Amino acid sequence: MDEEGTQYHARVFNQNFSRFRHLLKEDESYIVIKANMAAVTNGFSYTSHKQTLTLDWKSILKKCDDFSGPVNGFMFVDFNSIIEQTCPRDTFFDVIGQIVSFSPLEISNPVESKHYIKLTLSNLDSVHLKVTIFGSQTYQMSEYLKNNPTVNCAVIVMQFLKLNIWNGIGEAKSHFEVTKLFINSDIYEINEFKNKLKCHDNFDDFNDNFPLKTLCEITEPIKEMKFLLVSSIVNIRLNLPWYIIPINVQDCTGTIGLTLFDREAKRLLNISAYELKKIHEARPETVMDYFQLYVALSRVQGREGLELLILDKDDKLTNKTFNVVYKEVFRNL
Repeated sequence: MDEEGTQYHARVFNQNFSRFRHLLKEDESYIVIKANMAAVTNGFSYTSHKQTLTLDWKSILKKCDDFSGPVNGFMFVDFNSIIEQTCPRDTFFDVIGQIVSFSPLEISNPVESKHYIKLTLSNLDSVHLKVTIFGSQTYQMSEYLKNNPTVNCAVIVMQFLKLNIWNGIGEAKSHFEVTKLFINSDIYEINEFKNKLKCHDNFDDFNDNFPLKTLCEITEPIKEMKFLLVSSIVNIRLNLPWYIIPINVQDCTGTIGLTLFDREAKRLLNISAYELKKIHEARPETVMDYFQLYVALSRVQGREGLELLILDKDDKLTNKTFNVVYKEVFRNL
């Protein structure tokens, strides 16, 4: 990539690699003298240019200490262009998004480069894109998720992805060791995405462009849109992975099942999916009742007329119970 952000695919043949092995390092800049340019002959280019830069026995590399071009040179494409397959098919592209779901690491194939994880990413417009990553990036992602089980917001950049079409829908997939993966890295693009995500979390942003809907209206087939829904949580389904909370909500028109991702659950319920899962593992027989209690008490305005029947493990009356939620629930009682 040059100082204007133009990207070229470059290569060194095996017979010349020993000359450049000690010089070539990722994320460093060089002045290239006497490089050869040749047309791409295999029909696929790593960049949007149809020429490949080749270092041969005549080429000279000098380290450049004053490179003023972009740091990473990301070429982000819109999720819809991937899904609808209007993005470039013969070059790589980059994506940025928040992880909303992922599959377990699949290692059944004896070839490590074919081990994979399937992800679902969401952009700032809540469009979901399916991405499959293979090889070393798979283990990079698996290690991050293992070491950060309580992270509320994981934003990733995947650089140099290819289009993959599955059942007529466009998806993205990594390409061997060419793809680069940035997970919650302290880089401008990820920090900017997170800042915009926080702005989207502000309920003051909802206005007349987001109409109020009832449950009976959204259970009918409707076109994709954003809307406001006011309802009560009547059930929290368990046996869940750490990043989602399946729930049932109800209003005066009906009941429907929804899925809260961990970030929204933390904001609305004041508890993460990971914390709920741990509570369920510790007290599987009682956690549902506690959350129904949480929903009921959150509606009470005062102590007058409020009576609670509490039984111990032997079904005898008691005046004590274990609070699995937060003290703020009882603030108004």
